[in-house]
Amino acid sequence: MLVAVGLIHRGTAVAAAAGYVALTVPTLLAREHRGQLPRIAVGLVPWVLLASAIVAIVPLYNLARFGDPMDSGYGRFYGAMGGLWATPLLEGLGGHLISPGKSVFLYTPWLLLLLPAVASGPVRRRLGPLGPAIIVTTLVHLVLYSKTTFWAGAFGFGVRFHVCMLPLLLVPIAVWWWGRSASPAPVARIAVTALLSLSVTVQVLGLALNTGYEYLADRSAYDAQESRIPRAAAWDPARSPLRIRTEAVLRLMAGQDILPPGEPESKRIQATWNVFPVRAQVMLGDGPRTRVLWLLWAGLMVALAALLVLLAARLRREPPMTNHR
Repeated sequence: MLVAVGLIHRGTAVAAAAGYVALTVPTLLAREHRGQLPRIAVGLVPWVLLASAIVAIVPLYNLARFGDPMDSGYGRFYGAMGGLWATPLLEGLGGHLISPGKSVFLYTPWLLLLLPAVASGPVRRRLGPLGPAIIVTTLVHLVLYSKTTFWAGAFGFGVRFHVCMLPLLLVPIAVWWWGRSASPAPVARIAVTALLSLSVTVQVLGLALNTGYEYLADRSAYDAQESRIPRAAAWDPARSPLRIRTEAVLRLMAGQDILPPGEPESKRIQATWNVFPVRAQVMLGDGPRTRVLWLLWAGLMVALAALLVLLAARLRREPPMTNHR
């Protein structure tokens, strides 16, 4: 999984490599493995090579695109703002973790389950060296993206850089829930259900409208010199992208026009439902092509629903898994 995380994004490759070191070094130094170090070392060679190749992707990409292995392109792009690492570390960390406009816990509420998972002794023992590896990867990832000038991920709904970390952070939560899923306390069941439901709702809001609608609705909430950097949008609860988008979706459901006053009609595609046929209709207008696209989309939705029903029926026929502790 660390390898997969490292392949998703250039910056995360460095964090994943650090986590891989945190995973392998304690394993090699463990007392029970000391007599098997040569065999373990040989077995780890392919993984070390793969981890090295992941890290090498970053300078190789830079060399191929910009002619310099140390030049990511962003330094020049944000030169007028102070370069690539212009954000104060505490500002970036606060933005990622506790800001009312960009906190990862607002856009992915199920991450709050990390608190009981990390506090659980059985979870830490079950994870073994993978636990410190996840911590190191997460910390390096946070520090890297907290320092970058575009720490907020431009106009993305939430901070898009964290998406690649979510499967890794789900591991301790899954181990924690697996250990108590046979007879979970009512409070735990309610909390998990509420957080999962809220997380799905937030993602539906994110998908409902096109990326960048919040900037269209409130341009002054972003940096005057570089609009990809949020100011009030990150720190003022009343101008939070999550609030603006929620209100816009509710207005759209009520049949109201959400295109901000003064915006040209060409921006209509950002102020309508983010569903393929609707977006196509905005661009193409009513006509035969639009009707064909609607029919294709409806057919795909019916096929997907049928596939889900078949999958659910098959899962019901499978014997229940035994919870080994």
